[in-house]
Amino acid sequence: MKLWKPEGVEPRGNDWYVAVDDIENGIASLEISVWPEVADDGSLHFEEILDSRPVLAEDLQKSINRLRKKNAQAAPTRSLRVGDAFWVRAAKLPADAWPATGIDLRDVTADARQAAKDAMLRAATVPRKRS
Repeated sequence: MKLWKPEGVEPRGNDWYVAVDDIENGIASLEISVWPEVADDGSLHFEEILDSRPVLAEDLQKSINRLRKKNAQAAPTRSLRVGDAFWVRAAKLPADAWPATGIDLRDVTADARQAAKDAMLRAATVPRKRS
């Protein structure tokens, strides 16, 4: 399988996929896994989730906004939402505060949501064998 390549990203096998799993009471729950691969059917293949991490949503929002602006991404100040996804390149993700300085990050939410829609449509349109 090859690595998934959303627009504006040149992934490597040691990159991270970080998704916002929940936002509640000022805390964002992040799910972190290695960067996904693309299966033969076009679906994204994730290894296991490597880490779940709670972070202060306000701090995360500020960091994401800064990195979106730095990388000239669309809607740089859009509010974080459950399901947002990010490509992250860092030697090691910091344990205490995230995101930290010294990382590269791209918001890949639009591409990730499209990949999820495509997978759902493929699953819904697979012809069934008749008995």
